Amino acid sequence: MDVGKDPSIEKCTDCSFTEAEQYFQTLLPDDIKKIFITNGFLNKFVISKIDDKDIENTEQFAIEILPDIIDESEYPEYYGIFKNNIKKFKILSGYKKVLLCISDFYKEQLQKKSIVKLTAAQKTDNKSQTKKTKHTQH
Repeated sequence: MDVGKDPSIEKCTDCSFTEAEQYFQTLLPDDIKKIFITNGFLNKFVISKIDDKDIENTEQFAIEILPDIIDESEYPEYYGIFKNNIKKFKILSGYKKVLLCISDFYKEQLQKKSIVKLTAAQKTDNKSQTKKTKHTQH
């Protein structure tokens, strides 16, 4: 399986991260985004769940599994400065902080969206309760 040639990964290298990157006015390197996307972090919901353990698991995925599913010519796209020694691959501390900030950003966004939906649902429920009460009073 040639993951590097998968158009959904290529097309989506920035899409899941863009909004948060723009908000923080910082960029996460494409190689790190590609590794996370290849490891299943494809959307804002899953990105909102990233924690230190996910970062460690993704590093392990990048070292142990990814080299077997991409072509060696794609190493620079996925491993950046570690392209010549992928066994030493690590997500650098500064990028870990950016990842966690992006995760928190989407976590807050999703919580706000849930509150809006819950509030809207409660208003709809209150309106139907009011109608029921009016019908039973007559």
